[in-house]
Amino acid sequence: MLNNQKTSFEPRDLRKLNTVPNLAWLSEVEEAGPPERPDSRIWVKSGCVRAGRSTIPHPHRHSFCEISLQLHGSGILYAGRESVERRAGDLLLMGAQVPHWYEIKSHPVEYVTLYFFPTALVSWIAPGVSTLLLQRLTATQPLKQRNVRLSGPMLKEFTEAFRLGATEFEAQRFGWELRLQASLVQVLVTLARWERGLGRIPKSTSRPMDWERLDRVLQHLRQHHAEPVYGEALARLAGMSESSFNTMFRDALGLSWVKYLQGLRIQSALALLAQPGQSIASVAFSAGFESLSHFNSTFRSLLGMSPKALLGKQEEIS
Repeated sequence: MLNNQKTSFEPRDLRKLNTVPNLAWLSEVEEAGPPERPDSRIWVKSGCVRAGRSTIPHPHRHSFCEISLQLHGSGILYAGRESVERRAGDLLLMGAQVPHWYEIKSHPVEYVTLYFFPTALVSWIAPGVSTLLLQRLTATQPLKQRNVRLSGPMLKEFTEAFRLGATEFEAQRFGWELRLQASLVQVLVTLARWERGLGRIPKSTSRPMDWERLDRVLQHLRQHHAEPVYGEALARLAGMSESSFNTMFRDALGLSWVKYLQGLRIQSALALLAQPGQSIASVAFSAGFESLSHFNSTFRSLLGMSPKALLGKQEEIS
């Protein structure tokens, strides 16, 4: 079982970062892994950083998406080569593999963050809807469009949704993941309706998306992820050249089709590992991996631990 996810961060020596150009923090970016329970497809971190600590967390990137609501405090968010001020009531929408870092200017900073894998959202709801919602996080766009200023009824509704998500994740009672999924979808749909109603549909620098083509590919991957899959065949299914298909897929979901396929296979492997009597090798091949070494390395890169370590944690819990 996970421990309490309310986090406290140790002070970080920022003297080096403060005496060199702003982009120096990029040299300290680290890959962040999911929480201690890696079989979750959605999880929450909530916390309050008080005076004396200047960064939350250290410069990092990760393979999952995040939606973060700042409840108190202020600071500067850095993402890639951009920066934006974040204040209480701001909602952050961040896709996968974007280096980012937050420097606190006003304490205390209280926040609640929902994390989820891009593959998960597409599998929870209809692909045509989920990919449209997901593009709000994954599409190439200025950082200021990722940081949404909320107020009034919107802020109240989102605060309640995020606090509910944090409570559900901490208690992990029956059906907690479904409640978390509902909170996530509520936030994304409400935001989409609000932005459309105000004519504030953020402009993306990505190419226009053909969702019908993408839907065909996503359905094929979900149905055949345990079989050999080739980019040329997927491009043919989409009716595009392979290079155009690769660009379209990355623009839509924020990751390559190979990474998406790996996520589907790891989700399948997690379900198999939960069954008694399964060997790691049989799970690897059943999930679609061609070698045990590739399975182990992919598992560790996505979940932050080896399959053997996960089995050990499951035995401790049981």
